[in-house]
Amino acid sequence: MLTISSFDQGQRISHLWAGDKLQTIQETLVSVREFCERGFDLTVWFIAAWKISQHEKIIEEALFCQRIHKPIHIRYWDHFSPDIRSLLSSRHRLAMAEVIDEYDFFISIEDDIYLTPLMVDAYVHASGRLALATDADAREHFMVGFSRKEHDLLREDRAWALWETLAEEYKALEIPGAGWWARVKGNPHQAMWMATREQIYNFESRCVGGFLNLTNPNEAAWVEVRRHGIRW
Repeated sequence: MLTISSFDQGQRISHLWAGDKLQTIQETLVSVREFCERGFDLTVWFIAAWKISQHEKIIEEALFCQRIHKPIHIRYWDHFSPDIRSLLSSRHRLAMAEVIDEYDFFISIEDDIYLTPLMVDAYVHASGRLALATDADAREHFMVGFSRKEHDLLREDRAWALWETLAEEYKALEIPGAGWWARVKGNPHQAMWMATREQIYNFESRCVGGFLNLTNPNEAAWVEVRRHGIRW
């Protein structure tokens, strides 16, 4: 299951970028389509504060999978008001809670993230390595993440830049049984995260108040806000 969260069609960042998020989403979906072509059965679930479902034909064309001769299964939650603002970034948890036992792998991204099957392959492979750790504490508290880079919109040359996580924040760490890793403090899951169903059930058991619901009265301090990462 893949959720894509989208606040608007680009109005919020219009002072930096004059594009249309619908076009950006189409480009993202081209890579998402490769999951189906490689044999994955998946659902793409849009969570939006604008009526992206009005562009259903465009979305279906972008997600047409030759392997199954039809578009990938699509769902829309685009009933949210723009007043929801940054709290939109946590609504995917509610969607996942509805179908947690129907899928074995979950991915959540913002609407401008480039995602490929190779990234999932890398995550699964690295998670398998991490599971070999002989230290139970390491297996319990470490999780594989991704470094995000993007074009710096504040620079005229649009040079590549790391997003919110600086290179000097990474430290080499040897985990007995699992080898060497780059460790970063803080939240390495910028604008995207992925996890198996078993991992999500682990989050659910460890998080105060659970992971798949939004019952904490101080939600803004409790779950991911603005960054669309994992927070507990």
